[in-house]
Amino acid sequence: MDNLKSIRQVKEKTRKLEIRAQVEEYARQKAEEQAILKAARQTRQEQEKMANKSQRKKSQKYKKG
Repeated sequence: MDNLKSIRQVKEKTRKLEIRAQVEEYARQKAEEQAILKAARQTRQEQEKMANKSQRKKSQKYKKG
């Protein structure tokens, strides 16, 4: 009987560890996705900033000309 109880305990512990590993993997994937999205946003903002800067220079040339 004790053997059966310890087998159940091991199975339960294994199941909990598997669930924890799945949760950690999910969290890692979500963190990676968020980092990629953040980098993409920053890149887009930099591109927009450069485009606006370029547009301002063109506007100033036309005003002077």
